[in-house]
Amino acid sequence: MPTLGQETVAGALGQVDRALHRHRQGSDPAVGAARTVGDTSLDPGVWTPDAYGMPPDCPVQVLGMDGDILYMVDALGQLAAIEPGQMGQKFIQRLFGARQNYLYWAWPRRDKSGEVVSWRAEKASECFYHAAGKKNLFSPLDHVRGRGAWAGRRGRLIYHSGDVLWISDERDRKGNPRPHDVGALEGDLYPRRPPILAPWPGPVTTQNNPAREMLRQLKSWQWARQQVDPVLMLGWIAASFVGGALPYRPTVFLVGDFQTGKSSLQKWVKAVFGDALLQADDTTAAGIYSAIRQDSLPVAVDEIEAEADNRKTMQVVKLARLAYSGGRLMRGSQDQSNNQFQLRSTFLFSAINAPPLLPQDMSRMAVLKLSKFDARLSGASVPVVDPETWGPMILRRMMDEWQRFAAAYAEYRDALREGGHDGRGQDTFAALLACADLLLGPEILEEFGLPVEGLGQWSELLSTTSMLEYEDRAANWRGCVNFLMTARVEAWRAGQQHTVGALLDELRAAQFGQDFPGDLARTRRMLQQADLGLVLPPDGGPWVLAVPNESQLLAGLLRDSVWAGAPGASVWKSALRQAPAHVINTSAGNNRVRINGIQRRCSLINLDALETA
Repeated sequence: MPTLGQETVAGALGQVDRALHRHRQGSDPAVGAARTVGDTSLDPGVWTPDAYGMPPDCPVQVLGMDGDILYMVDALGQLAAIEPGQMGQKFIQRLFGARQNYLYWAWPRRDKSGEVVSWRAEKASECFYHAAGKKNLFSPLDHVRGRGAWAGRRGRLIYHSGDVLWISDERDRKGNPRPHDVGALEGDLYPRRPPILAPWPGPVTTQNNPAREMLRQLKSWQWARQQVDPVLMLGWIAASFVGGALPYRPTVFLVGDFQTGKSSLQKWVKAVFGDALLQADDTTAAGIYSAIRQDSLPVAVDEIEAEADNRKTMQVVKLARLAYSGGRLMRGSQDQSNNQFQLRSTFLFSAINAPPLLPQDMSRMAVLKLSKFDARLSGASVPVVDPETWGPMILRRMMDEWQRFAAAYAEYRDALREGGHDGRGQDTFAALLACADLLLGPEILEEFGLPVEGLGQWSELLSTTSMLEYEDRAANWRGCVNFLMTARVEAWRAGQQHTVGALLDELRAAQFGQDFPGDLARTRRMLQQADLGLVLPPDGGPWVLAVPNESQLLAGLLRDSVWAGAPGASVWKSALRQAPAHVINTSAGNNRVRINGIQRRCSLINLDALETA
């Protein structure tokens, strides 16, 4: 049996062999010479077109058109998008790269003596557009898969390392992943791209699995949940190697004060991934999706801090939200073309002060809190990554274990449901835990005292009652009501009650006093200044706050929130309609209330039911 050192050497030699395989290229005859096609020697320009009108063995392939854009695969295997004005001699030369002699053979230009002296760009262009016209329309958004992991048919995993494909169920005689040429596969195009790490050529066993040392090193950071958070962080790393194939791609947000190790952890993660991770300290959403394009590689952004103007930052966070479920992003360009991107990346953020995260963002991420290093321990074990082996070995491990993912994911979802997680929480944390499970394996999980069988312990370890991710999460309708109750009413600045909630609390306190009728009348007058109504049923039923469906005054009160909307088209109306019917009544049969002398359609908030909802 080979030793651990022998396995490492064999793996390194396998990587060299792969590098040699990647650089093999086709050859073409000298200018003017014949070319052998099959068993026949064909002179320049003497060839029979294929079904699409293209010459045989052409190193450049036509995919189809979308509008005026012609999509092709160049001689290097890269995707090329060509507008009509670009299709000239220089661009065609670019398409053929090192295969220039093919142009002289396929579309020769001869002098008077019959010698081949050049090639005819107009004939090449004619062939390309003829082929495109006979093929189906082609959209890169739906059919082009860049670098990273993707879901293949029959549940298999496809990993695109730039110039080679690796498919989880295609192995050599020794059981190692067998390289597959880039290009068309299962109806999708995997174009050639700059190479990134590839799976480790040898087996990754319990003995040489780097995940054991990685988890030990992750535990050297000071986490709020020292038993759980290192596992979630490791799960994010594992998930990021297969992110494009996951049903959902969770985000991890590292938060902590100065000198808690956020930036050093970001560098540690980058060393694991190498070029397979897009990392930035200061970026924009446009910068990220322009760099990612059709790739499914992970993205890490350090120091994504809350600022006075958070618009740029929140656009980056929005990208992570879209990528979570593989959402599409469409952006126009200066030439009026429409650029479309399908985001399938995991995201890692870190900050001292996180920007204002919306509930829909929080539900898609794990917030991991870091504390300052213990000075007595900080120098005891400095985390050191082996950049040559760790990344490839993690990828190999995830490919080997991929067939277990669906079942593990379902089991962790069930356990998290018992811990109070809603559907989105189950999707997010089950993806992290299942990927950590695949990477570590039962033996290493047991070594670290983590659940192996009977995953119910995770319902306690990740109970929503103790999680930052759930601490301030509220339903959309509840967030709208809370904002309405706490917003400052400009017309009341001269008084002591500046918010709707404070005004109602004061009236509640005076409910049984002899001056209550006068207090009630005063409260109603003040509420009308905010275009709100207060209904007290004569039978002593619950108090009802009437919120008009449309109102200029309310739009001003909610102007700094997501519920304001536009004149004549409020957002708060639809938000309040999401509440349970016993809390907010929106029935058209009895929702008319007179406010400021006008009968209005309103959402009627049962203030007693609101207290316990």
